[in-house]
Amino acid sequence: MRSGLSSIGNALPGVFAVIVVFALFCFCGPPQAEAIETDVPGLNVTGYLNQSASYALHTGRPDNKDGFNSFLMQGVLETRYEAAPNMVMFNSLKLNADWAYGIYSGNNEWNDKGFGKARDRLFVYNKFRDVVGEAHITWKPSDRWYLRFGKQIVQWGQTDGFLLMNQINPVDSRRGISDVEFESTIIPIWLIRAEYKPPLESTWLRDLNVQFIFNPNADFAKNETIELGADYSGVWNPYVEAVPNVAYLGRYRDQVSEPDAWDPQGHAFGLKVSGTVGDAMVSLNGYYGRSHDVARSGALGADLTPFKWDPAWMILHPYYDAYYPYFRFVGGTFSKDLDSLRASALGGVAPVLRFEGMYAFNSTFSTNNNNIAQYMREQDNTYWTSDEYRWMVGMDWKVKIDALNPKAFFMISPQFYHRHIVDFPKEGYVGTPTTDIQYQNTYTTTLMINTTYLHNKLQPSIFWLRNWSTRSEFYRPQLSYEYSDKWKYTIGAIIVSGEKLAQDMQPFNYKDHIYTTVSYKF
Repeated sequence: MRSGLSSIGNALPGVFAVIVVFALFCFCGPPQAEAIETDVPGLNVTGYLNQSASYALHTGRPDNKDGFNSFLMQGVLETRYEAAPNMVMFNSLKLNADWAYGIYSGNNEWNDKGFGKARDRLFVYNKFRDVVGEAHITWKPSDRWYLRFGKQIVQWGQTDGFLLMNQINPVDSRRGISDVEFESTIIPIWLIRAEYKPPLESTWLRDLNVQFIFNPNADFAKNETIELGADYSGVWNPYVEAVPNVAYLGRYRDQVSEPDAWDPQGHAFGLKVSGTVGDAMVSLNGYYGRSHDVARSGALGADLTPFKWDPAWMILHPYYDAYYPYFRFVGGTFSKDLDSLRASALGGVAPVLRFEGMYAFNSTFSTNNNNIAQYMREQDNTYWTSDEYRWMVGMDWKVKIDALNPKAFFMISPQFYHRHIVDFPKEGYVGTPTTDIQYQNTYTTTLMINTTYLHNKLQPSIFWLRNWSTRSEFYRPQLSYEYSDKWKYTIGAIIVSGEKLAQDMQPFNYKDHIYTTVSYKF
């Protein structure tokens, strides 16, 4: 946290400018907008439009743009058509653009630091998969059957701020930590989803449901990630010195292998059985398919290119063999009200206990470790493989604290996460030495707190994540004001701190920024 807070004083003029712009939005009466109306029976059209701006809290950095560095617009138009009493068609169109690439197209700092080269990737998302969000048909032939075909999102997990068992859909993090809306980062993919409710009821088991998922690999699904290189990730590229005072690490020159569309090598299968056992909600889950994350071999070499902003430096581009390995796991979830902790002094609401865990078989990890080269030769591959398990325990508790808010509850949601790699080299490390080194044990905690004031119009919140293994932290304080049921204004900050060089969040130490967002719903 020190990296962001130490620079706030130096950035006060810019902070003031953002607050002024935000205040003008808040206190100028917005035009009265109406929901889209149609004359088609059964057709409903809704959507939203967000316009954000972010302001960097660090200046003079080779990996960042001074002042305003992002003007992100995100929009969604959703149509829901009830074609028949048991059939619904749903479609969403998405707009995602960062106007910074147009505004700064002639800016020397922007171009000399290489950010302009990411224009084709990050200015406007114009590919079919980016423009068309969800597009599916839901058919319920009976009360017991549920079928959905098309581009969709399937949520299995229940974690906040990160994903554990939610592995069916890939994630879009191309804009890195500037994408402050976590829910907007899940990518819909083409799936066939079938659910069946067996006619089985008992005193201890209710609401039994069996869900089957098939991914036919119509368009190979992978995580859209933030990676090294200003020409790839723009202002959100990680800052890593390849050779101190000589060269920065730049974009990978990977030779990536992935299945072609419809190739059975890209098929994926999921099975979930859920129900209410006693007074607890329980699920058992299993998944078999390709990972959405790429695995890289040991480095095969590197290229050097000049750094135009500072000719004394070079940019080093390592290259690897890479592919998307198989990912297989079994797991489950558990949630239950803890009535024994219900306290009238805290509002009389029982906390909800949440548990989620998985065991993954023969996971594949990147490696760039010469100390285990002999092992890799014996295994006849250049990757490290091992079983692993991941689990999370969390709690959601609505409490009343009259001294701080006499009219509304506070929602307090802590989580503890543990990841363990079963087989681990006795020497060296697993993962490449560029931001993704893996530890045998990773421990992470998160805390989310929010409440409301002024009849739910004013909505302060804070989210904090700490990786205890890498000593990295992420803070997101935020304040939203819901002017009306259509207009909402938000101001917040993202502060990142990492201590271990080139690991986890440390390469983002100088990406701290404040942001404002104006949202319009229709």
